[in-house]
Amino acid sequence: MGILMIFFLIGIVALVLLVFLTVRKNVFTKESPTFQKLFFGFLAIATLTCGQLGYMSLAVLNRSDLRVADKINDFERYDNFLESAVQISFIALLILANWAYFRHLRLAKWAFLIALGFFSSFVLFDYIFIAEIIFHFKKENGFWKGGFSIAGLAGLLLCLVAALFVIANFWLNGILIKRMESAANRRI
Repeated sequence: MGILMIFFLIGIVALVLLVFLTVRKNVFTKESPTFQKLFFGFLAIATLTCGQLGYMSLAVLNRSDLRVADKINDFERYDNFLESAVQISFIALLILANWAYFRHLRLAKWAFLIALGFFSSFVLFDYIFIAEIIFHFKKENGFWKGGFSIAGLAGLLLCLVAALFVIANFWLNGILIKRMESAANRRI
């Protein structure tokens, strides 16, 4: 479990470095300070919210005033909140990235990658690290009925599907913009 936490932290550090490198290489244009504030403000709020929900789901397991079944129920409730928050935040970040793409901002390409990095890091954290902890907790307390957990594989597949979705979204946006520009040129 310690190795998985290290990989999660490396992913978060890589996401932060990606943001700093985009700033450092002057990827941002001067005409988009509103988008920058909106995108990175929402990214910060989403990261803090998802991090807090992940912490709360794990903190429930260490409470001594609850029965084991109540701990599991509270864990699953917070974990469901985490999954919902990650998915809603990912969709909102993609909407912002699409908005930037259609406004021809240079940050748009990076916004898609940052949104995918956010989603992938929290999905892998939830499906690998947190799922492994609850798997062992349920197994130690006699609540696990199966033999092994495939949550890590499911998390990797979910990240792959999200990556394919982001690539398809980016590609379709490019086609749509080219068609809109060619239609505008025909009218002139």
